[in-house]
Amino acid sequence: MVDTFSEQWGTPVVMWPEDRKDASSYAATLVIDDLWSQFREALGRARRVFVLGHSLHDPFLVDALRSVPPDRLAVGIYGKDPQEMAAANAATLRVVEESFGSMVTVLPIVFGTEPSSVEAIRKWQQGTTGVS
Repeated sequence: MVDTFSEQWGTPVVMWPEDRKDASSYAATLVIDDLWSQFREALGRARRVFVLGHSLHDPFLVDALRSVPPDRLAVGIYGKDPQEMAAANAATLRVVEESFGSMVTVLPIVFGTEPSSVEAIRKWQQGTTGVS
């Protein structure tokens, strides 16, 4: 949904989270094209990119993320251990493997007070190997 431009606030845009987006809807809207262009520019400047809370079922997002060198990209997946992560996130893990290969870091994330999640993110940020 694109509404009218406001000099104070710009142009409001809502991109609904849908598993089956109509790919043509992005190209049809200049404002959304501009957002994707800015996003791609930001990815090009980023030292590290951490995807959190997204299932990667958006072909536009996955395509944009392919521009990030794999050693700078991490995807947060819910779960404390590999078995829990695989069971809860099979489709997302498949997209990660098919789209980015094995060089991308997959970080186990449990929200709340789980210290291992914070430690895994910290290690990845510092470029420490051994987290996958």
